[in-house]
Amino acid sequence: MKEPLSHRIKPYSSRVRMKRSGNFVSLYEKHNDLAWVTEPQLRTGPFRTGADFSGWEGTAFADFQVQPANPVFHLGSARSVHFGNHYLKGMGLTPLFPVREFDFYHGSGHLLPSAAAREYLVSVWTRRIGLASSIIPCEGLLVAEMPPQLAGIARSIYGNVTDSTNQGMPPCDGILQAISVKPSGFVRFTNFSWLLRSGADISLDALTRVLRDWGSSLDADFVRSPNGMDEEIGTIIGQIESRTVERLEEFFRFQTSGILWCSLNNNFTAGIKFLDLEVPLVTSPDLIFDFATGSSQDFASPAHFEIFQAVKQVREWIVDLLGWCKARELYYRQLKNPAHSDFLELIRVISHEIENRLILDSRIFNDTHWVAIIRNHYGSRIGDVATSALDALIDQQRIFRLTGSITLTESQQSNLVARAQYSLELGTTPTLMAPSWFPEARFTEEFNSGHHLLFAECIKQVELETRPEGFLNALRRAEAQINSALPSRSI
Repeated sequence: MKEPLSHRIKPYSSRVRMKRSGNFVSLYEKHNDLAWVTEPQLRTGPFRTGADFSGWEGTAFADFQVQPANPVFHLGSARSVHFGNHYLKGMGLTPLFPVREFDFYHGSGHLLPSAAAREYLVSVWTRRIGLASSIIPCEGLLVAEMPPQLAGIARSIYGNVTDSTNQGMPPCDGILQAISVKPSGFVRFTNFSWLLRSGADISLDALTRVLRDWGSSLDADFVRSPNGMDEEIGTIIGQIESRTVERLEEFFRFQTSGILWCSLNNNFTAGIKFLDLEVPLVTSPDLIFDFATGSSQDFASPAHFEIFQAVKQVREWIVDLLGWCKARELYYRQLKNPAHSDFLELIRVISHEIENRLILDSRIFNDTHWVAIIRNHYGSRIGDVATSALDALIDQQRIFRLTGSITLTESQQSNLVARAQYSLELGTTPTLMAPSWFPEARFTEEFNSGHHLLFAECIKQVELETRPEGFLNALRRAEAQINSALPSRSI
């Protein structure tokens, strides 16, 4: 019997007990069996609304995540689980929910139905423009009326608005709740960082699993070589480098196709597929270009070329991995046990290949390569302001790539704080989160023109619905409109 896709995430996960819920209506009949909610966490209940501890029937997996730059407040997936062959978001709290009481967006277990609608419709959109392979698509939704207790959480997400003022809360978000359905089977770089930092295993097994799962995410293969271990490791890491670059370059096509994702942090899989589809800005490619380069404004922000943030996150993971290897090597050398000689040689080879193939001699850490992609696409359209900004990125190599010796000192190798700081110093590209103008921009002609206005109009139509069946029917109509308006393209 074939193993469910969710089992791929088991080494990086906490088990989550699940219970069936009869309240949800599914967009597709094939997802009817996915109407589940989580076991109450502590005394909170599935959505921090009170606990009922009876009748739990199923098991899912919530993945641990560690971001080297922010290891304290983020335990992992708080409102999403890998369940069977699916990744469900909005089915309640997991054991990894944030301890901060004010974190209602990720820490309530709730998914706003408007956000779920955007996830689904932007998946339809990317499929039509030939970029579906670069995301983890939303394949369906389940919708239900909210219990009264959840209404307070929805208002808190929107800043404690009252029913009278509403402050832009779509009607559906005050009445409904949603679960989004995506395919399971993916891992994130932050899953790898958690496994290496967890303390559960300081042997080579953790590193072997990470390299295997990283390569598998990129469709790379371990190939046995008659010339021995050095060549085998060099081959797999070489494949990781080339396929990572290919997929990062493919990610740039979103911007040139008129899509900004806006919420990038920790939302890439190890295979460079984008995961968080809740707050896309679908607009004219020309307007995105103008916004990023200052062509129609007084400023240019390289952060608005989202490719830079994608590259930054890959770089941070690679530096974190190298730091772990150096620290393990130091640990075993200090033991001075002859039995560790084979292990030391193996980790030395891996460190050497990471250092040379993924950092020093890699396009991933070559700023000129990424700036050239932008210049080659836009050509003479890039004005003086943007040219100066892009030139500055190349001039400031210290921000983006390693200069001088890559070898950490012994104190850096043995000091996690120093290694975290070391990683931060390598990548300070500004992070583009959802811009302050985002809620208004979705529905204005200034940021939406031609058929791009269709996406905002479709979302708005869905958001007006306050009954589960009406919401799903509006979603079906919106999907049909998008399919009709956009010619289908393949990559």
